Amino acid sequence: AIDLAKRGAKVVICCRDLKRGLAALDDIKQESASQDVHLFQLDLASLASVRKCAGELNAKLDKVDYLINNAGVMMCPQWKTEDGFDMQMGTNHFGHFLFTELVMPLLKKSAEEAQTPLTTRLTNLLAENEDSAAYEALQLAHSQVRRLIASDKGDEGADLAYDVSLQFLSHGRVSVASQLLALLAEVLTEVPIETTSSWVEKITTIDTNYKTALEPMKAAQPSEYDRLMRLHYNFLKKIVKWSADWGTVKFGDLKCHSLLGEQCWLISSTAPPDEEDEEEFGKESLRAECIMHLALAEQPQRIGELLAALPAPTPEEEKMGRGGGTAAERDCFLTRAIVVFIAMENLRDANILVKNFMEDIDTRNHKKLAKSYMNKN
Repeated sequence: AIDLAKRGAKVVICCRDLKRGLAALDDIKQESASQDVHLFQLDLASLASVRKCAGELNAKLDKVDYLINNAGVMMCPQWKTEDGFDMQMGTNHFGHFLFTELVMPLLKKSAEEAQTPLTTRLTNLLAENEDSAAYEALQLAHSQVRRLIASDKGDEGADLAYDVSLQFLSHGRVSVASQLLALLAEVLTEVPIETTSSWVEKITTIDTNYKTALEPMKAAQPSEYDRLMRLHYNFLKKIVKWSADWGTVKFGDLKCHSLLGEQCWLISSTAPPDEEDEEEFGKESLRAECIMHLALAEQPQRIGELLAALPAPTPEEEKMGRGGGTAAERDCFLTRAIVVFIAMENLRDANILVKNFMEDIDTRNHKKLAKSYMNKN
């Protein structure tokens, strides 16, 4: 008890004789220079005393990390406990067994909070604000997640990847977090983890925290900002596929499609035109993909807002299909959204979008426009 108290542990001693117990309490405090030592009365030869002491411990302690059952008697005369058991059997076995069973909830709480050396080291590294510590934490997180998966604890591995990613983001370590998020997407797909509302909410939290952590880079480090935004786009694409493969919605979770759609539109703002991009991140392609995902997310109002922000067709663009010109972006995206809605048999949202577009967005004479489309001259 003295050694444990010296090491900073909270020590609880349980004694039958309170007078002798108080003397021992004073000795431990004096020898260890610790005041975090406590005394409870416990007579193992009395099941009533065992129950009383265990009840007090459960009421006053949050958890018990170690239970040391070292009390005992031997070579007793023909003594009996107050419950009628042989004194040696009642004290050394029945008393200890009942006491341990009654304080088991406190032991279980300790076990639930226990950390392996790896997770302890990970916690310490995450508290440091150094690049080297962040990358060491990333390596540890990777190994810990892989270890859990190898032990058929994929759910725990996914939770760990999620929790550590959020901690990286809270410290502004977006680049490191993006690498762990790639592993998370892989775990969700390969374990696999079922697409639940809880996990979709977690993905939403990641998306929000990722963009918040990235915001300071937008002006200070624009090229790094663009790179990390594209990595997040790749992450969300994998998430949409995971939600389609392991969820209950045929083409993927609506919220996941919405997150990816918004990400496409965001990165399109700084993307080059399609013909100048070599990595399939052209402005027009990204915006077209955005419209497709928002349609799959059943968001005709949001599509209408984005279309309203685009310029109206020029006279040359209106000749598309009649004079060989290129169609306006706005008309192309409207058509794409309607085609997706119809393919999904979602006539309700197709109708909402068309009505919104004709009444609130497009100012052309639609009867005249329809007639011109029918004119083959």
